[in-house]
Amino acid sequence: MAVDTALPLRHIASRTTTLAICRRLRRNRAAVVGIMVLSAFALSGVFAPWLAPFDPYRSDLEGSLAGPGGAHVLGTDELGRDILSRIIYGARLSMVIGTISVGIGVILGVPVGLFAGYYGGRFDLFSQRIIDVLLGFPGIILAIVLVTVLGVGLVNVMIAVGIVSVPTTAADLDCSAAPARPLTDTANPAITVVASETAGC
Repeated sequence: MAVDTALPLRHIASRTTTLAICRRLRRNRAAVVGIMVLSAFALSGVFAPWLAPFDPYRSDLEGSLAGPGGAHVLGTDELGRDILSRIIYGARLSMVIGTISVGIGVILGVPVGLFAGYYGGRFDLFSQRIIDVLLGFPGIILAIVLVTVLGVGLVNVMIAVGIVSVPTTAADLDCSAAPARPLTDTANPAITVVASETAGC
């Protein structure tokens, strides 16, 4: 009776890979510090209502521009709002903006890059020319133009930042998918080998 060992072997390989990644992270102190900082940033954003000592929007003109110390650890701004509370709530807003902006870039850029890289042809040439034109503009200039067209607002800013990241995402995926492109020229094996080696950008 044959025993299927594919599943146990796959599980062992996955576990071995995870352990190898953990060992490499432990040896890289900068990576560990970065993970700790990002984790603290994310947790402060998620638990902002419980971590912030004051309402970040409540003004107290009598206590404006107070120095650090006492109840206000980092002091207050010109309107008397607690700076620490505003930083904690700002982490939440930054997480939302970053997540939505990256999501827009991935949703739009990944399909275009994969389709162009895998199938090639006219669509690949057409999409690459558009990507080259967009990459020719500085990202901040392109974002400002998009915000001007869409209008001022937090949602429009997130859309603009997401669209700016689409060309880079699509170009990266195009180069990654190109080596897997099916080659139809089987009459000349030499051309097939050269094409498969040079398709990775």
